[in-house]
Amino acid sequence: MQTNFRKLSVDTIFYLRSYRKTHSRSETAKFFGVSVQWVSQCMSLSDAEILSSISPDKSPLQVATILETYGLEPICGQDNKLSFRYTKGKFKGLITEVSAYYLLEAEFQTSFQTLTNESKEAYIERVLKQNGAKEVTVARVGNEAGIKNTYNATVDGKKLYWKELAQLLFN
Repeated sequence: MQTNFRKLSVDTIFYLRSYRKTHSRSETAKFFGVSVQWVSQCMSLSDAEILSSISPDKSPLQVATILETYGLEPICGQDNKLSFRYTKGKFKGLITEVSAYYLLEAEFQTSFQTLTNESKEAYIERVLKQNGAKEVTVARVGNEAGIKNTYNATVDGKKLYWKELAQLLFN
């Protein structure tokens, strides 16, 4: 990769790539304060090339293997977090937000806790419907963020609290 590749953080580069899908190269360059050529260069790189730039111990091939193993498709990045859509497994179609460090350097595991709030609600609804529920409404309880989130659900007219939901989801 060329040295000017690192003008922006990795999460901002993924945000730029997402932004570029609905804007012209020149609009994208202006919005991010970079050249049109730099936008083109950024768009030509693979997800694995971008992610490997922050991990000196991981080659693009190793990063591509991690993405494939967990079925992760990078879709955006912001605030030092990257958003990935799961392409396989029990979270298929849902979105997780993790730091690039956690993905590349730690013992990454697919996890309910790292899903976005919307994806957590969708997953709860999916599991309940797979267990025979017809009508499901899921709501987050309180203003806690991240792994502290709890949820309640109304399932076919019966209210389920987080303790009951957790037993269904994690057992």
